[in-house]
Amino acid sequence: MLLYIGFAVLLMNLVFFLAKWFAPESELLNSFKKTSHFWWTQFVLLLLSLTIIAGHFYGLSKAQWYTSPMFEKESQLYVGEKNGPAILHESFPFAERPFESEIIIPGSGDGKEALLSPVSESGETIEPFALTMEEGRSPLIVTFPEEGQWRVDVEYDGSERGSIVLEVK
Repeated sequence: MLLYIGFAVLLMNLVFFLAKWFAPESELLNSFKKTSHFWWTQFVLLLLSLTIIAGHFYGLSKAQWYTSPMFEKESQLYVGEKNGPAILHESFPFAERPFESEIIIPGSGDGKEALLSPVSESGETIEPFALTMEEGRSPLIVTFPEEGQWRVDVEYDGSERGSIVLEVK
C-alpha cells in the first residue's frame, strides 16, 4: 500500500514539472506566489515520495522476521500458515535444548522428503536436514543453538513451500 501512495505522490511531482515546462502560465502554476515556492513544493513532494517508498521496502525487509501466526487445525494449535508449512505448537522452543514437535506440509505425499533449513536473525545457521513425510506430517526434532528469532525455510519436491518463524527463548 505504501508503494502505491509513494508513486502517487511522485506522479503529482511529475504533473507539476510537466505543467512548468509545457504550460508555465497555467492556473496551476499561478497559484504559487513566488518561483521559489514552486521549487520548495517540488523538493518536499520528492522527499515525501522517496521516504514513503523507502518505508515500504524497509517494512518488506523486516517482514520475513515477524513471528509466524498461530492457527487451530483439528483441535490442535499450529505455528505457520494455514495453507503452507506449519509446526505443531505444544511448547515453546528453548535454546540449546531439543525441540520436539511435528511439522505439516499440505499436499505432501507419503515417503517423499522435505528439506528444512533453519537460520537465525543474527545469521547463524543449522545444517539443513531432511524429513520423510507420511500423510503430510513428520516428527520434528531440532536443537536451536541460541535464542532469538529463527526462520525455518521449508523446501518440498524441489520448490520452496514457505517459511516458519519461531521465537526461541
